[in-house]
Amino acid sequence: MLGGKAEWRGRALEIVDTGGIVPDDKALIPQEILRQAHVAIKKAALLVLVVDGHAGMTPLDEELARLLRTTGKPFVIAVNKIDAASQEVNAAAFHRIGAPIFPIAAEHGTGACPIVERHKL
Repeated sequence: MLGGKAEWRGRALEIVDTGGIVPDDKALIPQEILRQAHVAIKKAALLVLVVDGHAGMTPLDEELARLLRTTGKPFVIAVNKIDAASQEVNAAAFHRIGAPIFPIAAEHGTGACPIVERHKL
């Protein structure tokens, strides 16, 4: 689990990355990653599910969204790899999850600020 502290407009934040999925693991969500995620979820004020805008909706995305929904905590979907306005259509498929959608481009550092601002973190 990776994490760090940050400051945004005078407010302290702690961001935790629970890790990704191990492609060759037989379990859909490896147990250690799931255990670490539960620890982070208990402490979180807002949960952010980061998905791949190029890959589209996957069964894993849907399973993780169901898991986040059961926590009762607010969560949003950060649709990564949306590098231009013309690619925002790639984020549309994720609306069926029923959480707010934020197109982002991690490589370029765009789109993440509205998540923090909207949720007054």
